[in-house]
Parts: sequence; structure tokens; C-alpha cells
Amino acid sequence: MLASPYALMMALGSGLASAVLFASVIAGTTLALPLFMMSALPIVIAALGWGTRAGILASIVAGAVVAAGLTGLSAASYLANIAFPAVVASHLIGLARTEGDHVEWYPLGRVLVASALIMAVLAVIIGSVYGYAPEGMLPRLAGMFAEMSRAPGDTTPIETLRVQYEPVARLTLRMLPVVIPIVSTVVLVLNLWLGAKVVARSDRLARPWEDLSAVRAPGRLGVAYGVAVAGTALPDPIGLFAGPFFGALSAVYTLIGLAVIHNVTRGAGPRPIVLATVYGLLFLIPFAALVPILIGLLDPVFKFRDRRRNGPPAAT
Repeated sequence: MLASPYALMMALGSGLASAVLFASVIAGTTLALPLFMMSALPIVIAALGWGTRAGILASIVAGAVVAAGLTGLSAASYLANIAFPAVVASHLIGLARTEGDHVEWYPLGRVLVASALIMAVLAVIIGSVYGYAPEGMLPRLAGMFAEMSRAPGDTTPIETLRVQYEPVARLTLRMLPVVIPIVSTVVLVLNLWLGAKVVARSDRLARPWEDLSAVRAPGRLGVAYGVAVAGTALPDPIGLFAGPFFGALSAVYTLIGLAVIHNVTRGAGPRPIVLATVYGLLFLIPFAALVPILIGLLDPVFKFRDRRRNGPPAAT
């Protein structure tokens, strides 16, 4: 039971909004993908502002609408990949332990890791259920690349072009189990941040707003990341199953590395230029994420943010 009729209306409205955003991807317009990526946002708002039960009810409503408007398989995909991670992560954000007058909230670093692991596990489950056969998909993907690259009037046989693009297709297929959890983790975290901002503006966010640049990785996460990295070098299927965990934890360390950069540049004159350069490189060259990942990994050892706080005052 929800606490009030207003909470019930919010849950129903959030579920409907989430279903519409999820279904917008079939439109094929320029805004279709951004709207689809925000389909977890209404669920987050309902869960953070009106409780986990409201988030669950909103998810059920959205799943029913998707099933009625699209297919049962689409609804199952929505509930597993969109609603479930959003509700669990929102619930963790609202968890607190009270000792006398002191309230200890569930650490945001652990929320971040839990969100990433959920996405990794989902990727492994989906790969196990639907099967993942790179060699079987290779000719189709190479042929697609060949068709896309073929210039008008080009008389080169498509089979020749397909063979030329096989190495690119093979690399793409190998990277998919890594890239998908990275993207899904970042999208979920973005929805959590936006949802918390919206709820905070309405004064319904129970948890005090925290300095996100101070978020730290839980202890021993580096060991788990090292195991995931080593696992990707093992023969399949272990290598394939390790890929999603490597990708998801890479997203965690990328975000933590960015938090460190935001923290240590605070108050510095060239801060806007530094941040614009960092995010521009991440957008244009995804492999540039190696820099924030390395910073995130080294932060527990060198304590960059503590050095900044204990150092001389920053220029204003």
C-alpha cells in the first residue's frame, strides 16, 4: 500500500511516462535514442520521491503498457534492463542506518558499484539466454560494414569488401560484451543523478545532497577489477563472461576518476578548460577513458583528493 492517493497517482503517471519513453525508440527519429535512454528517469523519480513501493508500482504499470502496446518480450526486456536496476539503485540510495541522532546513509560508492554489477549480470544472463556466437554473426556484420562503406558506382564485389571488413567486424563483436555494460551503467547513473536533482528541487529527497566529487570506490574493488581484466584474456566462454564485468567496473572507475578530476581542479583558474578537454576527449576518443580509469585506480593509494584538501588554498 502506498502512503497516499497522491503517491499512487505519481506512481501511475511515472509508469506511463517511462513506458512512452521506452517505446519512443521505435519512432526512429533523432530524439528517439536520447528519449529511450531516459526511460528509467520516471521510475527513479517515483522511487526516490515517494518510496521504493512507488517505484515498483510504476515499473509494473510501465511493463503492462509496454506489453499491451508492443510485445510481451519487449515488456520483459524493459522490466529486466530498465525498471529493475532503477528500482534497486534508488532503494539503495534511500537506505540509512540510524544510531541515536546520527544517520548513516548507504555509501554512494557502493550504490555505483551495485548499479554496475547489476548491468554486468544482466549482460551475462542475456548472453546466456539468447546465445552469443561471434563466428556466426561475423559474416552478417562484415557484410553490413561493407554495404555502408561502398561508394556509389563502386564495382568492387561485395564479397571482396566483406572480407576486408572482417577484422573490424571481429573486433566490434569482441568488444560488445564490454561496451554494452559500460553504456548501460553510465546511462543508469545519469538517470539516478537527474532523478535525484528533480526530487531534491521538490524537497522530497530524504537523503541530504552529497558532494559527488567525493565519491570513493569500496575497498578491494581494485582486486575485483584486476580479476575481471585477467578473465577477459582467458578462452571463451570465461573470457566472454568476464567481459561485462570488466566493462561495468571500467565505467565505475571512469566515473570515480572524473570525480577526482572535478575535486582537485575545484577553485583553479583553468578548471573549465581542463574539464571541457577531458569530456571532449572522452566523447571523441573513447579510449581516452584510460586516463580517468587510471586516476580512479590510483586514488586509494595516492589519495589525490586528500592531498588537494591538505595543500595550499586554491586560487579563486
